[in-house]
Amino acid sequence: MRNKRAMEHPQEVVRMLFVAIILVFNIVIIYNLMSDMEAVNEYRIANLKYNTIASKILYSSDCYALETEYLLDGQKRHQVHAGILDADKLRKNNRLISCLGNAKATSKITIINSGSDEVETFVGTTVEKANLIQMLGEEKAQFFFKLPQLPEEIRKHLEDISESRATRKMLVMINDGGVVKQGLAELTIYV
Repeated sequence: MRNKRAMEHPQEVVRMLFVAIILVFNIVIIYNLMSDMEAVNEYRIANLKYNTIASKILYSSDCYALETEYLLDGQKRHQVHAGILDADKLRKNNRLISCLGNAKATSKITIINSGSDEVETFVGTTVEKANLIQMLGEEKAQFFFKLPQLPEEIRKHLEDISESRATRKMLVMINDGGVVKQGLAELTIYV
């Protein structure tokens, strides 16, 4: 019996030694992996600015978002339908200027009529009307907001006075006189 007990003790030591070696080996591997990783906490300020301006264009009633009125307890209330654009606001010239102020942006929003090839496009910019006339000439500036594309002169001007730009296309819903239609919004924000 004494021999049997003497045999058990070295087996426990070997087992504990084996567990310790595995544990140390895992700790070394984890440490090496962690030391090779670089924690990147870089915030892309341009992306934050883009998302802020794009959100304001699409979700604010000051810009293009649909706003309706209703009565609650005898008081008139306003409700903004975020993500649904108002075609009447799109048709107003210089809406983007009054909405964004000194931010530099352009918008091209196309209403897609299902079942037909007919589309209606609205172009907007934050470039002031006087600058539009100077860059495009009186005749072209007069019809600027009904153009199917943003004129190259405007794009070039905004690129010249900006550090970077971001353009994104997204599907949107557009309320056109009570009828909700699909649309494609192309927003270019210059920061």
